[in-house]
Amino acid sequence: MGAGETMSANAAVMLAQWSYQPRVRTATRVHPDGCRDVIVVTAADGRRDWFVSDLDNTTRTVVVNGLERYEGIRLRPGASIDTVILAAELAQADMGRASVVTVVEASCSIDVNIREAIAGLSSRTLSITAHAREQGLGARQLQRLFASQGLPPPLFWMALARARRTVAALPQADSLASLALDMGYSDQAHMGREFRRWFGTTPARLRRDKPRLEELLASGLATGS
Repeated sequence: MGAGETMSANAAVMLAQWSYQPRVRTATRVHPDGCRDVIVVTAADGRRDWFVSDLDNTTRTVVVNGLERYEGIRLRPGASIDTVILAAELAQADMGRASVVTVVEASCSIDVNIREAIAGLSSRTLSITAHAREQGLGARQLQRLFASQGLPPPLFWMALARARRTVAALPQADSLASLALDMGYSDQAHMGREFRRWFGTTPARLRRDKPRLEELLASGLATGS
């Protein structure tokens, strides 16, 4: 596919579907995963509303009211959302899961060049110039490609992907020092700073915190299909 071409949603843009319904008012963590989600909220009285999540750049805590049901469609990294179409379609839909999927298909897409660029940035840590060259672009052209889609710059995707790849490798690592070097960090301290930046914790603490580790291994940038 050429420049500006897009893939329709569903298999191309939808990464995962999820639901969450706490029984009581609950504080829950939201981690940076490179994805945006279309989320439908059903209140205890049956009223429904929706919103689109932002791209997070650090772990944050959100408070969810008890008995509210959250159903989400996680979009692939780099997906574009036409919020005008999304709002118009959801206003007419019953907001059941099948209806929301249909609406996502109508309102979300992904530029193939963006998808390929993010795949390259996520796979390994190179210079931005080297990644751009793999896409047949110059470094400034790659920057402009992301800016044209209203997306964070290439460095955001490369740094977050490396941090998430490191999380995935954490349970099997023989030592944190060797893991840092294997993942392209200058040393263990550098890796620790990046973990605090993205996830608000250190590799050593995360290694012992299995629930948090499992949260971070959910589908998303560098860990999804």
